[in-house]
Amino acid sequence: MPEHSTYTLKNFIEREKEINSFEQLLDEKEKSKWILNVYGPGGMGKTQLLFRFINALKERRKNGRKILVTDELIDLYWTAHQRELGILKSIARQLDAEQFVSFNEAMVRYENLLTEKANPSLLHEQASKARNLFFDDYKNLRADQIILLFDTAEVAGESIEYFWKQILPLFKEAQENTLVVVAGRQSLKENLPSDVVEPLLVTGFSSQQVKNYFGQLKIDLSSDVTDRIAELSQGCPIKWTPQSTQKLA
Repeated sequence: MPEHSTYTLKNFIEREKEINSFEQLLDEKEKSKWILNVYGPGGMGKTQLLFRFINALKERRKNGRKILVTDELIDLYWTAHQRELGILKSIARQLDAEQFVSFNEAMVRYENLLTEKANPSLLHEQASKARNLFFDDYKNLRADQIILLFDTAEVAGESIEYFWKQILPLFKEAQENTLVVVAGRQSLKENLPSDVVEPLLVTGFSSQQVKNYFGQLKIDLSSDVTDRIAELSQGCPIKWTPQSTQKLA
């Protein structure tokens, strides 16, 4: 997990239901639904939930499973991830760059053409070639499962909507063992067929869940205080410090 992450695993609580939904999709033998759409209001801990998914995958690896995962996340907030080839390049780097030699060579050629300000038809032709080579290389990956994690889907523009509808299905065609997780503020129901998407709404924490959190920290607070914390945080995950306790005491 990146060091700059706001919440560490120690601060992450009460999402066992969501983690179980992810694990169930991993274990399904006939994966008719292979896209997990994690959605909900901002600040609910969706990104942190993705890191918990990664943590669960690490446990499976310890048991001998070969699992490839984009554990840096494909964050659509970043400009590099707002174009199809940028996403494919990031996936290739994170999964196993050495297995995407043909694609990477094609990308070097494409980027050189961009620098040279080549005519649009030549650029389009090279982009198509790079995409085809990516999926040729992707098809040859050797793994029990391949997990692609996308974040901040709400900022996606038209190019990403095209990616959801036209490009994402190619991953499943190339590798049957692909599972995609997309996190964002809105549901993807308008962009993807409902028969392949498992929706997972992430909501705020209740007063009882806040109380459970403090129980894990071995901090004894009254119901009035935990109710106040739940109200002030609006159900969002919190990072608690001893100074915070003193302020509310």
